[in-house]
Amino acid sequence: MTTGLLPIIIGLGIVAAVAGLIPTRRFRARKRPAASRTDGPFLDLSDPGDQLQAVEAAVLKPRKPVNREASAVLRQLEHIVKTRTTHHYRVFAEVSLGAFVTAEGAERRERTGWLAWMAINSKRVDFLIIDTFGHPAVAVEYHGTGHHQEGGRAAARDAVKRRALEKAGIELVEIQTGYDARQSQMMVEYALERYEKCAESAAAACARS
Repeated sequence: MTTGLLPIIIGLGIVAAVAGLIPTRRFRARKRPAASRTDGPFLDLSDPGDQLQAVEAAVLKPRKPVNREASAVLRQLEHIVKTRTTHHYRVFAEVSLGAFVTAEGAERRERTGWLAWMAINSKRVDFLIIDTFGHPAVAVEYHGTGHHQEGGRAAARDAVKRRALEKAGIELVEIQTGYDARQSQMMVEYALERYEKCAESAAAACARS
């Protein structure tokens, strides 16, 4: 081997060794969210402009907020509140917990309160009964046939909702599939009576203070 080639070989060896120490950069396609299609543009659904683009691209149509099973419960709840003469109530369907339950510090984005509110905001109650002043009185959940098919996921979700409502002081009435209409009516009426007594006690305490 000639002495002229030796420096070149040594130099190439050094370059190869250094190159081996530098990690090779791998380019990966940007992961698309589940809501985007692979045959369309990438959409950032946290951006209102992209949200509007998604709405414009889709074919939208109305649908019932409650299924046929739950519609029967809705009619029963509406009948119950209409027949109560001493207090006036209204019934709402599919209400987000974050719409009527809040956490201390959530509005200021304090960590504990904000995380708690985020945890419940995506969850809904089937029905919410509010009083004449708009205060949440009783929450009602109907566990239909489809609910029980979800298994552990539904049970875990229900546990979060129960605890959140309990801590907020809102009674939850749970109606099971194949329910007896008279029994469920009594459950809701008793819950409303307890709410009324609590509200009257609170009003009396305020009047004395």
